[in-house]
Amino acid sequence: MLVVTDRDGLSFDECQMSRCASKSSISAALNLLLKLDLIDYFTKPGERKRYFRTTAADAFYINKLEEKLKRIEQENRIITKIRKYNKTYNPEKYQSNLKRAEVYHTFIKKSEELLSNTLKTLKEIDNYN
Repeated sequence: MLVVTDRDGLSFDECQMSRCASKSSISAALNLLLKLDLIDYFTKPGERKRYFRTTAADAFYINKLEEKLKRIEQENRIITKIRKYNKTYNPEKYQSNLKRAEVYHTFIKKSEELLSNTLKTLKEIDNYN
């Protein structure tokens, strides 16, 4: 809702009503999004309510892609270690899974490259503007 709303921000109650969810699930979701720096909050003068909004448009997309890139990089490291281990200590398993593992590992490496290039392009756009 925070991404697609045309308003500057939504209150906790508005988030809850629009999602028809419990207070605890909305609270947990908002806290997670705050920790991931995907949203922030502000208050209006004279009010105690917090209003939630996505971080700046450029930061929102960059943060999401950086999060995904970290996961892909971690998976790439794990797959590389497993393949090296199997090649040395379990050659039968290495050979029996070789083609599938190569296809999957290629996918992971290309995903990592695509995410890196996309992030670079987004950051260039931000520096251009």
